[in-house]
Amino acid sequence: MVCPQCRTPVLLCQSLSDRRRRKAAKLKASSAVAAMDYLKKAVPCGDREAKAIVLHLRKENEGCHYCGHPMPRGALLCANCMSVNLDWN
Repeated sequence: MVCPQCRTPVLLCQSLSDRRRRKAAKLKASSAVAAMDYLKKAVPCGDREAKAIVLHLRKENEGCHYCGHPMPRGALLCANCMSVNLDWN
């Protein structure tokens, strides 16, 4: 999917298990680089794809990763800025 906000292709990783998604989100909370390295092996994907995924991961119990607007759990696009948000927590 291409993010309407930044125009970057973002892999939705629908084949990735919930356990692996949660692990990637947890890694991002401490180190974006560690999350990218993990995703490159788990998906598999390249640097550019892994970075796009990590940048679009939403923090647990917070709003849009881009503008901070409140979002319901599981929402993919922010109603305020139209940024893709991956809710993997």
